[in-house]
Amino acid sequence: MIKSILLFAALLAVSQLSIAQNADSIISKYMSAIGGREKIAQIKTIHIESAIDQGGLKIPIVLNGINQKAFKQEVTFGGMTGYDVTTDTAGWFFSPFNGMTHPDSKTPDRMKIDILNLDLQGPLFNYREKGYEAKFIEKDDVDGVECLVVMLQMKNNMVKKYYFDPSTYYIIKESTKTEVDGQEQTNSVIFSNYKKTDFGIIMPLTEDSFGQINVIEKVITNGPIDPSIFKRSTN
Repeated sequence: MIKSILLFAALLAVSQLSIAQNADSIISKYMSAIGGREKIAQIKTIHIESAIDQGGLKIPIVLNGINQKAFKQEVTFGGMTGYDVTTDTAGWFFSPFNGMTHPDSKTPDRMKIDILNLDLQGPLFNYREKGYEAKFIEKDDVDGVECLVVMLQMKNNMVKKYYFDPSTYYIIKESTKTEVDGQEQTNSVIFSNYKKTDFGIIMPLTEDSFGQINVIEKVITNGPIDPSIFKRSTN
């Protein structure tokens, strides 16, 4: 009986180690595929210009980020510009499209999630050092591709699933589950059109979220960003 228990424990330990090694191997191959760990570690700032095609009407989106310090997204539509800002100390948003006349602060629950977006190098990079846990969980079909699926348990009840194309090790789908203010939220994005940027990182230039397609038109990595754009304004 004792031998059986010990054998089961040993097999369980080997199985868990194998799963961990599989996840690490997949993530390592992904890092190499998009430019290498050394290159990713050099990312300090990012500026991205993109647009969503809404029935033939282009809706511009501008992202600016300083690694682990600040992140801002701006959306322009109908002559109005809304924005969402997160810094390492506070966060707020302004949506004139919904009748807002001044910025509103994010709730503590929202901040716990959004502050994770300050990581411009991505949650998979040095995930253990960030206190995350990665597991290879299954294979799953995404548009005819049998993907390798790795689940990343992050902080503050955020869970991500990454779907890797085994022929390239690019991520072709990402799903995120969070809980904010007592409500569970899920989101999925399909990635395509991977291209190398001037900085040397390979990234997807097309993102499809529930049929809303966002096409990236310009990427500047490690360019100068004025910190004042992250300050809270009154409008």
